Amino acid sequence: MKKYFLIIIFLCINFNLKAGTSADIILEKGISTSGPYNAGDTITYMLIVINMGPSTATNIMVTDSPVNMTITSVSSTNCTALPCTIPSLTNGASEHITVTMTIDANGPFDNSATAAAAEYDPNPSNNTDNTGNGGNTVIAAVQQVPGLNLFSLILLISFMTAVFYRRKLL
Repeated sequence: MKKYFLIIIFLCINFNLKAGTSADIILEKGISTSGPYNAGDTITYMLIVINMGPSTATNIMVTDSPVNMTITSVSSTNCTALPCTIPSLTNGASEHITVTMTIDANGPFDNSATAAAAEYDPNPSNNTDNTGNGGNTVIAAVQQVPGLNLFSLILLISFMTAVFYRRKLL
């Protein structure tokens, strides 16, 4: 029994673990810009990192992996670029991160964001939001412009020539 107790103490000292320290980090993400979307459009996402406790979360790494988008700006209290590190969140505290992106090309776009703290997380399944926050660009239908066929073009040239000569004779 003493042997196991010493091993646990050794691990706690070497890995800087505290008995009972855990922080359930949740990341929620949503698109703030409504569609329809086109290539080149600027859209805004809101990332919300929440510490559900019970302990204070430290060194919370936030990442965002966009698909068919480029991050153009990031703003919050602790983040000005992604990835970023939030120094700490107490139990119940949150950080709101505004991420602005540009859609690169026509087609589907989305992003996956994750937040993870240094403390043990009893529910890591809610650390990543990667579904239902994308969209698809609208490809504008090309409308055929009415044009002149060869017969109409010859008729128009003939008419214009006749008007020109008639004016010249008057």
